[in-house]
Amino acid sequence: MGPRTSTENTDSPWSVGCETLDQDYAVYRNDRDWLGRFGAKHVRLQAGWAKCEQVPGRYDFAWLDEIVNDALAQGVRPWLEL
Repeated sequence: MGPRTSTENTDSPWSVGCETLDQDYAVYRNDRDWLGRFGAKHVRLQAGWAKCEQVPGRYDFAWLDEIVNDALAQGVRPWLEL
């Protein structure tokens, strides 16, 4: 028997740190399959303002939306820092 996935695990204090995605130190798509497999219930993300507002006054959150939506689908609750 392996560990419970995040959707199977109802109350866990475990979280995963993904703080450097906004700085492109890692690529979420490369590791996304592991996020929900080990039962962590939270993922910490930096909103990456410089990545969201590359042109002054124009905001693009698509890169972050993809991560947030995928985490939620895996039973992992995002914690965003601005």
